[in-house]
Formats: sequence, C-alpha cells, structure tokens
Amino acid sequence: MGGWVVKITKAGNFTEPKLYAIAESDPRRALFLVNQAANGAPPADRVETVNELSSDAVQTLGLAPNEVRDVTANPPSP
Repeated sequence: MGGWVVKITKAGNFTEPKLYAIAESDPRRALFLVNQAANGAPPADRVETVNELSSDAVQTLGLAPNEVRDVTANPPSP
C-alpha cells in the first residue's frame, strides 16, 4: 500500500507548514484522515497532498494502514 504526504498551511502563516505522512492510497481519504488527526484544520487553512509515497516509503516509515505521522522535521522521499 502506498500513501501520501499532506501539508497543512495555517492561514496567515505560510512559512511554517506542517507535513504529515499517511498510509492511505486514496488521496481524498488521506486528506480527510490527516485533517481529523490534526484536530480539524479551520476552513481558512490549506490542506493539500504534496507527494505520493511508494509502498517502500510507507514500509520504511513503518506506517500501519491509515496511520498518520507528523514528518515536518524529517519529510520522507516519495
């Protein structure tokens, strides 16, 4: 199973986005799950997929299906 890197940019703070890796192949579901894990981003925040992750990348991260992990400090390679 592959996954996605999702970026949440807070409204008005474009210099410090948060990055999350998630083991979910459907990009829309990945956005939903990350938003849920981040306690719901306010409507003015931007939530977007930025990189698709291969199954090898998901395995290297040790992510279980639907698991969301903050990877802001160390983003994975696609």
